[in-house]
Amino acid sequence: MGQVLTPEIACALEMAGAAAASPFAKGGKVDRLAASMIGLPQADLPVRHHFSDGIYAREITIPKGVVLVGAVHRLQNMAILSKGALELVTDTGTARVQAGDPPIVCRPGRQNAALALEDSVWTNFFPNPSNETDPDKLVEMVAFIKASEILGGSENVQLLAYVQRQQGEPQ
Repeated sequence: MGQVLTPEIACALEMAGAAAASPFAKGGKVDRLAASMIGLPQADLPVRHHFSDGIYAREITIPKGVVLVGAVHRLQNMAILSKGALELVTDTGTARVQAGDPPIVCRPGRQNAALALEDSVWTNFFPNPSNETDPDKLVEMVAFIKASEILGGSENVQLLAYVQRQQGEPQ
């Protein structure tokens, strides 16, 4: 899920970064940040898919000021920030990363959040031994989420709550 930075989200991001609980436990930093974003409008985060024999690369463009929470990954993967700068909330705490920094290893079962300090491009590289090219199948192969639940998907919790809020329905 992605969100343009507002004072409310900035406060939630600051609180998430300062929290002492494990960032990935229910109620942890990233979970609390994601919960604070429910019902807010989503940012447009273009995704591009790249393939090589046995490798799937998922590239996302994150505009400056956007806060996002990634999906929990099934597979260990490597991530590279090729443009911009991000403030990441990871399993080891909060850190600034910028284009040109060494790759980051993302462990399975983990979830990250980020604030784009500049327009940024983030790419995760996943093993793809079957050379699958269907993006919907790949989402479910690499993450603990259905393709319909990711950013912009018809079952995305943030989007559904936002639509309900716009229509004046109780959440």
